[in-house]
Amino acid sequence: MPLALEAEASLRAFAEAKLPLDALGRVFSFAWTLREALAAELADVVAVLLATRDAPCAPGLADSVAASGQLHMLQILHRFRAEGFSTDAMDGAARGGHLDMVHFLHLNRSEGCTSRALDDALEAQHFKVVRFLVQHRPEKWSGRAARWAAENDDLQAVRDILGRNRDAPTAEAKVVAYKQKQTEMLKVLYEEGSDARPSYTLVYACADSDLEMAKYLTARGEGFVKSAMSEAIAAGSLEIVKHLHENAPPQRYTEASRVVPIQEAALKGQLKVVDFLIRNCPANCNIAHAVKLARQRKCQAVLDLLEPHMPA
Repeated sequence: MPLALEAEASLRAFAEAKLPLDALGRVFSFAWTLREALAAELADVVAVLLATRDAPCAPGLADSVAASGQLHMLQILHRFRAEGFSTDAMDGAARGGHLDMVHFLHLNRSEGCTSRALDDALEAQHFKVVRFLVQHRPEKWSGRAARWAAENDDLQAVRDILGRNRDAPTAEAKVVAYKQKQTEMLKVLYEEGSDARPSYTLVYACADSDLEMAKYLTARGEGFVKSAMSEAIAAGSLEIVKHLHENAPPQRYTEASRVVPIQEAALKGQLKVVDFLIRNCPANCNIAHAVKLARQRKCQAVLDLLEPHMPA
């Protein structure tokens, strides 16, 4: 395979040497291995060793050069069509915060990277690298990418992530956006993304007695409805309790989970909520347990409401 023009230009520098190139390569190989020459950044030696190699470069060699940030050495490897590049190259460069290396690999190589590139860059707080990956790379990132964008109120970064992968994980980002009251960010996450995995956003909205947000989230099929119902009951939000009962998808209750809704309402003395639950969803209420609890707590008003509904 023909060498790149830059590689041919590099070799012309040796045209006036007294030894032929092959002989020069043999001499150099006695003094240095390719790995040693790369580590010492001996550009001329590296070029000759690559031009005269009679075997493929060792696996992982180019990747380790990328991870070390030796851009000039990696450029020589690329020019001489060195073997052994993999996704580890960009992963390692991102982990080390070598933005110039990441940029070069993005423009000149086809191996790409894995989601570890962004995760490791985030871990090391190389945020310029993170931003470059989000803006330019097509890989599907973990949920940490959208969460980082939400934490930094970076709406464009969220749009970049979802523009390349509509189903990118966004559950954690949705919670962050809700907690930080980033209404536009939250709408972009739900309306421009298609991640179907549930988040705790509805649970938090119900705990905050935020009826309008609860309506918005149930309309988009948000999950953890049983937990959301418990939070609405604990907050005494009768309108949200009614909304969830009428609009949320049916939930499968175990004997244990049937205790929770009526117990929460009984403990809080929320008579209107207790009345609504026993009239509208008695199958999801353990009335006997609630009566026992009310007797222990001496909540006569709750007892008066519950006892007529005790099973025979």
